[in-house]
Amino acid sequence: MNEFIEELSSNLVRTVESWKGSLVHIGGPGIPYRTGIVVQEGLAATLARSARDGEQIPVVTASGSATGRVEAWDGETGLALIRLEAGASTRPYPAVPETGETPPPGTPVLRVAYASPQGVEASFSIVRFSGGPTELGRRKVTGHFQVDGPAYPGFLGAAVVDLKGALRGVVVANEDGNDGWILPAGAWKAALEELSREGSRRPGRLGIFLAPVRLSRDQARAAGRDSALMVRGVVPGGPAEEAGLQPGDLILGVDGAELGDGGLPPLRAGAPVTLEILRGSERRALPVVPASRP
Repeated sequence: MNEFIEELSSNLVRTVESWKGSLVHIGGPGIPYRTGIVVQEGLAATLARSARDGEQIPVVTASGSATGRVEAWDGETGLALIRLEAGASTRPYPAVPETGETPPPGTPVLRVAYASPQGVEASFSIVRFSGGPTELGRRKVTGHFQVDGPAYPGFLGAAVVDLKGALRGVVVANEDGNDGWILPAGAWKAALEELSREGSRRPGRLGIFLAPVRLSRDQARAAGRDSALMVRGVVPGGPAEEAGLQPGDLILGVDGAELGDGGLPPLRAGAPVTLEILRGSERRALPVVPASRP
């Protein structure tokens, strides 16, 4: 038994050591501590509730303090890409073969984080729950999982690796209970590749006040459904007013898709959408370009 424990301990130490140069600490005045994972030389991925392109943030790497700059931020998921200043000593995370699949319950893993400027920390955990499709912010993802153990400060963005050092997921919510969960590596990489390719996505707004309503018999016949979102008010000078939307209009769908139970789907600033509306007994299609949220 002692030999087994010693071998396991040595293996865990080697795994943590293999990740040390691939993590950065992010945090400073007004920026809660979190972890970034180096995805390529000079570029780290993390999470943030808000960010601005070009915004400078303090980081700590294996070689000491440095400065990072926001290269892209996804307002739907919170994922962010941080460009590290030249000379910061980092290396992409270990190229250990990974499945990208959600690990089943009972799988032993390590949460490895650069949780504070003091250095890398690690926590041995067991996958306690493995779930199917869910949402990351406003974006659908194919799966998620949770591990046992508390939510340590600074572990947001931490790497979750197996005992061979392969990345199995990333901590994308770091609160105790069901709010703390992990995005599988495959879904995380896919989201980052899309963010890198398309650039920042900022939540959009139309400048309208809405309320769900049940339609009258005549309205339901014209709309082909029995419920809609009624425009209760329009913000002067906003995208909706410029597009011609009026109080009393009934929104039936967006870009050819019917509305779900949650109301309008996520909108991106600058990405045109077409609102299908019912005005009186007439169905219309109104193109509108969402604006950035203030």
